[in-house]
Amino acid sequence: MVPESPERIFRQWELEADHRRTYERQALEAAIRQDVRGQISALLFALAALSVAAFALWLGQPWVAGTIGGGTIASVVGAFLYQRVAAKAKSYPQSPGGR
Repeated sequence: MVPESPERIFRQWELEADHRRTYERQALEAAIRQDVRGQISALLFALAALSVAAFALWLGQPWVAGTIGGGTIASVVGAFLYQRVAAKAKSYPQSPGGR
């Protein structure tokens, strides 16, 4: 038996734990960056669609403007509601027998 084997095993365990924490931190930071990029893209798309709706209204096309503007607003609200429902469902897991 090697006299320093407990210390070596413990040191390996510490190194593995540090590596795992670093990996998890990097994965979390990447997920946050991806969420921010998605939110910025959605904001730019919504602003562009509302700008097109305003332009259509300026051209005297209220039905086109209403359709584009209303559809954009409905899509944004729907996305937020879906995200909230999905987050709530994720935080409350169902029991195996539940529906």
